[in-house]
Amino acid sequence: MMVTLVLKECKKILKSLIFYIYLVLLLIFFFQQMGGTTVAKPIPGSDYYGYVIASDTKEIISTTLESLKLEYITNSYGTYPLGFYKEVTLNEEDQEIVRAVIDRLSEPDIDYDFFLQEMEKVSQLIGNGSNYSQDMIKNNSTRNMTYEEALIEYEAVVSEDQVTRALARLFADYMGIVLGILPVFVVVSVLLADKKHDLQPLLASKKISSFKLVMSRYLALISMMVIPLIFISLIPLSQGLYSAEAAGIQGDYWAFIRIIFGWLLPTIMAVTSLSYLITVLLNNNFAIFIHIGIWLISIFTGSSAGRVGVFGLQLVPRYNKLGSSLDAYQTYREKFGELVLNRVGYSILSIFIMLLAVWLYELRRQGRLSLND
Repeated sequence: MMVTLVLKECKKILKSLIFYIYLVLLLIFFFQQMGGTTVAKPIPGSDYYGYVIASDTKEIISTTLESLKLEYITNSYGTYPLGFYKEVTLNEEDQEIVRAVIDRLSEPDIDYDFFLQEMEKVSQLIGNGSNYSQDMIKNNSTRNMTYEEALIEYEAVVSEDQVTRALARLFADYMGIVLGILPVFVVVSVLLADKKHDLQPLLASKKISSFKLVMSRYLALISMMVIPLIFISLIPLSQGLYSAEAAGIQGDYWAFIRIIFGWLLPTIMAVTSLSYLITVLLNNNFAIFIHIGIWLISIFTGSSAGRVGVFGLQLVPRYNKLGSSLDAYQTYREKFGELVLNRVGYSILSIFIMLLAVWLYELRRQGRLSLND
């Protein structure tokens, strides 16, 4: 009975225009963020091998100032206001202020506190998500990698991650951003379709238990949002397997499946369950506005903290780093337990929320909870 109900709900979702918009947006975001991501062995004598985070204050000042000079010359300042990359162009007056900051910081033996104060002025000009805010400077203060460091990075990706695992983590980071918000639109559209087509009285009169009705729809929603992820993940998986084969090793065929069900599924569960509960309670689309606020807070705090190893209580855990060596992979190892607790916690919370949704739905069927019709 339960399987039949889930399949029926899946067919209903396939008739939803919002679901297909969800699919299109997933694909667009994937190709924008990961379409050109590759892993290749560094070649001696190349001009650029990537970057590594600066380690001391003098290095941080030097690398940050060089980055600021380059962005000043091009008048193109990179920001991550909501976890997405955005270029900002300043007007002539603001450019003069940036120039003055560069001149003051070009003096020898700059005090680090004074440096941070000057960078804060630049950050306020550029706006939210600036690379020059105090929270971002350390993580964004980088220097060019040497060939030797790039080779260590590559060998670590190959030996410790079999290439595919590193790509899978990056996949989880990027896709988690949109999965923290897109499911709410699918959930609300599917649930309110009953109201639009005047099916609520019919559903309320059926003899199927509230638990089966609510949970079958919940399982169908989750399934229909996870399945496209599996197919999309075949693209970076194939790239990772090819790179692994070129390195003389076998890639991890199950890396993306584990990351989808272990990392991304709890986010989908949490967004779907909360959206479901609010929609059952209010019987309108207010869940969208509530969840946009939650999503913005999660994305903004994750971005301001550096986007690498940001787990804690985040709805959208961040690990925006492909490499597996040097600072980033050490951070992942140290915080892996925190990530597990985060994902398990959101999964359990989602189940409790859905049980509450079942209870509220039963009250509605009994006429003890009025509908907002």
